[in-house]
Amino acid sequence: MNPDPNNPANSSDPQKAPQQPYGQQPPQYGMPQQPYGQQPPHYGMPQQPYGQPPQPPKKKRWGLWIILAIVALLFAGCVAAVAGGGDEPATVVDNNGSSSADSDSAASLDFPGKTSKDTGADAGATVDKKGVQITAAPLESAERSYGGPLLCTNVTVVNGTDKQQRFNGYLDWKLQDPNGVSKDATFVSDRSTLESGELAPGGRVAGDVCFDDPAASGQYVVLMETLLSFDSSRIGWINQI
Repeated sequence: MNPDPNNPANSSDPQKAPQQPYGQQPPQYGMPQQPYGQQPPHYGMPQQPYGQPPQPPKKKRWGLWIILAIVALLFAGCVAAVAGGGDEPATVVDNNGSSSADSDSAASLDFPGKTSKDTGADAGATVDKKGVQITAAPLESAERSYGGPLLCTNVTVVNGTDKQQRFNGYLDWKLQDPNGVSKDATFVSDRSTLESGELAPGGRVAGDVCFDDPAASGQYVVLMETLLSFDSSRIGWINQI
């Protein structure tokens, strides 16, 4: 059946399509319209008031207090070391433990790098350092199963104090050669070496302290310095080879 051209509903001309009443908008499909001035609802986190940012959580300052405590302990240790005269020079005594008549001249023995805090002594002399008496015998050449030749000194330590005293046959000892070069003690497996530990009051310990032999002639200085303490003074036993 053909559409009636006289019926406006069947007309294809947009100008003849039925018009909406004036002021009335056609219905919208999809989201419902909100009344004017009303914001759509928000889902999720509640909104913060305008102009007020969220406050960050407060952090505990434990790290700062720990650092301050460590600094205070180090400062107290330094004050105690200074008050106790940690860098006082040692005293040279003879092998019998009594003050030597030549102790003043022995203490004035010089060697390269010596400071006013250091004490110079002949090889084999006994030196008293705050009640601990240390003897370093003259250097002797020695051989080992593996490696080059050695220079060794036999060291004896006697604790004349009323407290435990630490000793170390490696960290506390160096050998200064005729060229002024200082080298650490070396480990030797086939000798009775001075090891490390603590010495009780009245205790005595002995052992060898060995160094690589640079094979040079001249003045050698066996240096002893207690590294793990606030005392920076040294004892130097002078050898001529």
